[in-house]
Amino acid sequence: MLSEGLAGVSVIICTCNGGKNLKETLTYLSRQQVRPDLRWEIILIDNASTDNTAQIAIQTWSDLMSPVSFEVLNEPRPGKNNAVDTGLQQARYQYVLICDDDNWLGEHYVQTAFEVISADPETGMLGGRGFPVFGGEKPVWFDQFENYYAVGRQNQVSGEVVTSKGFLWGAGAVINREAYFQLRAAGFSRIITYEKYPQIARGEDIELCMAIRLAGYKICYNEELHFQHFISKPKLTWKYLTRLAKEGAAMGLILSQYRRHLNNPSPAAIRTGSWVKLLLRHVYSGISYKRWRWLLSAPGQEGNAEVLKALFEWHSLKAIMSFNKELDRISAGIGQLAANLRSTQSVGQRESSGYRS
Repeated sequence: MLSEGLAGVSVIICTCNGGKNLKETLTYLSRQQVRPDLRWEIILIDNASTDNTAQIAIQTWSDLMSPVSFEVLNEPRPGKNNAVDTGLQQARYQYVLICDDDNWLGEHYVQTAFEVISADPETGMLGGRGFPVFGGEKPVWFDQFENYYAVGRQNQVSGEVVTSKGFLWGAGAVINREAYFQLRAAGFSRIITYEKYPQIARGEDIELCMAIRLAGYKICYNEELHFQHFISKPKLTWKYLTRLAKEGAAMGLILSQYRRHLNNPSPAAIRTGSWVKLLLRHVYSGISYKRWRWLLSAPGQEGNAEVLKALFEWHSLKAIMSFNKELDRISAGIGQLAANLRSTQSVGQRESSGYRS
């Protein structure tokens, strides 16, 4: 188990050219109401920025005159997956809180998160509730689709997330590093990366959440964890939302392979299922090409949930055809990871060499 000195919270902010957002984000962090006996730190990961993000961050934190440890690390490889991994590996404390550069944490977030997740060693990831802050006019359809923007409730009540959704978004998430290092020891390698799939790389946090579940840990939601998510004006358009749906379709296809092994944990599940069967099942699921075509060309489609659903399904079909046999290899790799996890460490064990003194 962790030594007493490593109990605490490391807040990591992964940002690429996010200097314009950092003043508010860091100001809210400086206002955290944290008990004197809780150790915590802030690490900003400068993820291949080409502006003066690092200098802005250092100067802003100095101006705020907070006594909390603040460090800037450089991660030259583009992609949040690389930045998050750097933060998880370099953090001092057991629990790592992912604060995006446009997230404003409620003043009790750090303290409450530590109390909730440390009370249950089987919790691998903890999430909170996001509230939108609009950088432009709020679209009339926003409330219906707010989860696409990582705001709203992630579960009906506080506690373990056991719905079919099966994941937490990365914004405001708290990760138990024991789960992360157990995955690494079992050979975990990310599938959704910026290097390989730049168009869907926004799903790297969700993939890590699914992998944590595969390791036998719980994912939980707490209603008392509140954060605000600033949504800039260019993101408040139907065009941007449909882009999220398109990208989410391909990402969802990969995540479905994690669900497959979560739902069937037997060793036989390592054997791949044919991507052709998945393709045929999708084609004959009762949604015809003619209906897709009509919906996607329907007048007045903005704000139409049926249109967004049809768009998601259409791009899911395209993703199946694009991945084809690679999907079988992805599934086999996840199955092997599940087998490795079963044969190595139990929940709560970790790779001791992963921690920094």
